[in-house]
Amino acid sequence: GELIRESGNSVIRVNLPNEEALTRLAGQLRAMDCESESLHTWLAVSIPANISYAPILKLLREGEEEARWDFEEAVLCHTVAPGEIEPWPFLRTEE
Repeated sequence: GELIRESGNSVIRVNLPNEEALTRLAGQLRAMDCESESLHTWLAVSIPANISYAPILKLLREGEEEARWDFEEAVLCHTVAPGEIEPWPFLRTEE
């Protein structure tokens, strides 16, 4: 079929070390109104257009910084306003 219009939903893929970590993260994301599907240690997360991406991005970044998982923004329709979340450490400018 043809694309009528984009849903506005974003899709994030997370690579986790094991099934226990995957189940835990999927539960956290479900509590944030995000559905997910898994294959092995990969979790595909759908973020509805009508919810804020900032708290989800914060959770994903914290886990990545703590080496609990890696993630990629596969389809990003959400935006984050300046100041809504801390910038990535390597994007911070020195004062």
